[in-house]
Amino acid sequence: MADPISSDNKRYEQARIQQERANDRQLKVLKYKNKMEVDRSVAFSSDQKDKLDKDYDVALTTQQAQHEAKLNEVREQNMQALEAARSDGEEELSKVKARYAEQISRYKDQNEKHLEAMRRDYQKQEVNITSRAEKKGIT
Repeated sequence: MADPISSDNKRYEQARIQQERANDRQLKVLKYKNKMEVDRSVAFSSDQKDKLDKDYDVALTTQQAQHEAKLNEVREQNMQALEAARSDGEEELSKVKARYAEQISRYKDQNEKHLEAMRRDYQKQEVNITSRAEKKGIT
């Protein structure tokens, strides 16, 4: 006759083994789901970074085009002023050249400040994305 304690121990052991197997299966499923979520988050972050890079490049290109257009406009205005100054003599010509150089210098300074501000904003956005990715456990 089988010992009731022995049969209870066997049932307990079998139940424990079944529970461990079920836990292992659940753990594998959770690990897979977490991996998929991390992969999706990484892909999303990468796409966002690519979009930000593209937007930054477009904005920078637009700024450079505007800068060139403004420089061309200033050049055209100053060339017209130079033509008028030639008829007034050499002294007037040197004054116009000085004014032209000063305008270009001021515009370049303003443009560099604006470009630097855009770079800082881009870097802040990049840091924000990176920090969000790190908070989500993406490295």
